[in-house]
Amino acid sequence: MSFLRPFFVFCLSARAARTVFCSSFVRLLFVFCSSFLRLFFVFCSSFLRPFFVLSSSFLRLLLVSLLSACRATTARVTHTCLCGSHIC
Repeated sequence: MSFLRPFFVFCLSARAARTVFCSSFVRLLFVFCSSFLRLFFVFCSSFLRPFFVLSSSFLRLLLVSLLSACRATTARVTHTCLCGSHIC
């Protein structure tokens, strides 16, 4: 049975080396993926921020123009006489 002892020691040390390799590989993969995701989010946010600013500015301009058109129409309607021929 003593002749099997070096084999078991070799298997245990190989398993430990494999565990260390796998854990370092997983750690490296996690660091790489987290760095990639961070760069991806930074790129997307830097690309999408001007898009959101432009679209919100466009929507604000559209709403302001619509509201002013509605106010102008309402003002014309309230100041028009019942006969509709002249402004009171």
